Amino acid sequence: MEKQNFDFEAFKKQAASRLKNGDTLLGKDGVLTPLLKEFLEGALDGELEAHIEDEGEANRKNGKGRKQVKTAIGSVDINPPRDRNGTFEPELIPKRHKTLGVDLDRQIIGLYARGASYSDIRDHLMDMYGLEASTATISRVTDKILPLIQEWRSRPLERVYPFVWL
Repeated sequence: MEKQNFDFEAFKKQAASRLKNGDTLLGKDGVLTPLLKEFLEGALDGELEAHIEDEGEANRKNGKGRKQVKTAIGSVDINPPRDRNGTFEPELIPKRHKTLGVDLDRQIIGLYARGASYSDIRDHLMDMYGLEASTATISRVTDKILPLIQEWRSRPLERVYPFVWL
């Protein structure tokens, strides 16, 4: 079963509506939680595809699991992918771990946004978090995330944005 694309326009309308109703921005039921969920699941899908391609024997995707992950913005329910042989060990959120590294999601996005190369990102992940990731894996992860980032970058902007400064 193929994953459906994230509908950014629908997300934007729903987020605006929820913010007008006073819903919280962060946390388990926060307005931004679906966006982080999409990011994490896309990154894990990229890791699995790299694993399957690098593994020499026959292997394939085998559905999704369920997991609640604690992040810097609160808890997020995700559906991490599985492989048929059971040999896939995610690096972003390892099996039996329920906490995303301290601001790891922000670190990856920040490094990518600053134009860091795949090897620079790999070296940073190793130095800061002890995560060993090949440049091919990072490439596949960013390839999964790129459409979401590009859609966000090219979204139409409003002419005026009201804000409150306290």
